[in-house]
Amino acid sequence: MESIFRLAFICILISILPYEMIGQYEMEWSEVYGGPSLDYPFGVISNSPDKIFVVGESSSTGFGDNTDTDSKSIILVLDNSGQPLDTITLALTERSAIFDIIPLEDGTLMGAGVVWEAPDSITTETKYNLWVFKLDQNGNMIWSHDYGGSAFEYLRGFHQISEEEFILTAFSASDDGDVASSEDGAMWVVKINQDGDMIWEKSFGNEWSSLEVSLKLSDGNILLGGDIRSEETNYDVYFVKINTEGEEQWSNTIGGPQGDIFVGATETPDGDIFGMVYLTEGTTVFPDSTSLVKLKGTDGSITSVSVIDDFFWYQTILHTKEESSVNVFSGTNDTFEDKPVSIKSYNTAGELLSYLPFPQGTTADLLTALTPVDDGYIYTANIRGSNNPDLPGEGDFLVVKLLDLNTSTENTDDLLIHNLYPNPSDQYLSITFNQQDWEILEIYNSIGKRVYTKMIDMEENLQINVSNLGTGGYYARLRNKKRMKTIPFIINR
Repeated sequence: MESIFRLAFICILISILPYEMIGQYEMEWSEVYGGPSLDYPFGVISNSPDKIFVVGESSSTGFGDNTDTDSKSIILVLDNSGQPLDTITLALTERSAIFDIIPLEDGTLMGAGVVWEAPDSITTETKYNLWVFKLDQNGNMIWSHDYGGSAFEYLRGFHQISEEEFILTAFSASDDGDVASSEDGAMWVVKINQDGDMIWEKSFGNEWSSLEVSLKLSDGNILLGGDIRSEETNYDVYFVKINTEGEEQWSNTIGGPQGDIFVGATETPDGDIFGMVYLTEGTTVFPDSTSLVKLKGTDGSITSVSVIDDFFWYQTILHTKEESSVNVFSGTNDTFEDKPVSIKSYNTAGELLSYLPFPQGTTADLLTALTPVDDGYIYTANIRGSNNPDLPGEGDFLVVKLLDLNTSTENTDDLLIHNLYPNPSDQYLSITFNQQDWEILEIYNSIGKRVYTKMIDMEENLQINVSNLGTGGYYARLRNKKRMKTIPFIINR
């Protein structure tokens, strides 16, 4: 009788955790692009069912054209399965990088990024400026402009707000040239028309405010999120909402006497804001913790704050498709612990709902951009240590499509596996396959810890000894360079 109750409890547990939550996203496809040197993707957008645009910077010959420059800007056009349709190369007289791209209705493209020592900049002392350009339907340059002052400007957002008007958001360290509204660095906002002419520019925050995230909201307004100087050496977290004329709608500062760090933000479907912040000792909310904060979209007031038992900072992107939980995408570089890009989902109480790692490189995958699509997400990363022998570079473009199993109509089970049995299991677990190109089998427990790994060598049937694993809910993950498949199962004794 005790074993029956225990089995019932485990069935309830696994129905809550692994498949609806932990197994919610699968890797539909993964592609790597690049050359022998450093190639770095900065942005990705998919605004049509048949095209994906990935933008960035390359110093490799053979990726794009063979322009003999230290660095060139790349626009990689892919179909919806990740296969290349076109590669557009822009090589200026100096180093440049594209961060964002907007396909227009007439087939032209407007892009934005940064240019180092801009050729037509307002001063020869410029370190780098904002850069905006327009291309015709064949990828030829129509016009190119840069904006900034004598220090540096770093792009954080490029938003189309009407058919003919666009907004650039940036962190600026200048107080001269085009940056007339700032005394010494700020969150800088610039409105331009479709010909690149500046309509107005405005600054927000105070001296050395750092802009980290810029979101175009569902009501047409813009949210800026970052850090604002609170004392000579310390910062608070700062949110400000502005309209398309640059007028402040509301602002909210979160923090205390020590340094506090902005991590990320996203809008919920009902127009509220999820923000993630790292609050150090002495803050007014929670000391020395990563916290999930929810703000009302109408006035910026805080409706909930919860502590997260984890650390997020560098290369973290938030997104949600519902009101009560948020997906946290993260990936670190070699400065921190090497780990793959992953998704961790949290509810408004800060409780971890699921953990999904997506390892692709042999060292670390540096998450750079994310875009939601109807049936999942597409993300880009700078992949280190690619397993592709044809791409031995210092870093390459990694592009991954994640499929949301709750919205997908594809019967992936029939395509990928035939059966997993017995389930529940006590000693041995068997898997039979419909396809023969799986490379790795991994088993994770219900909190996302990997407990088993096996290389697969073209096996039609696989038997696994699970006698050393404790009673509970698990999931098996099969993967190769292109796909992943997750199957929940139970061990009961």
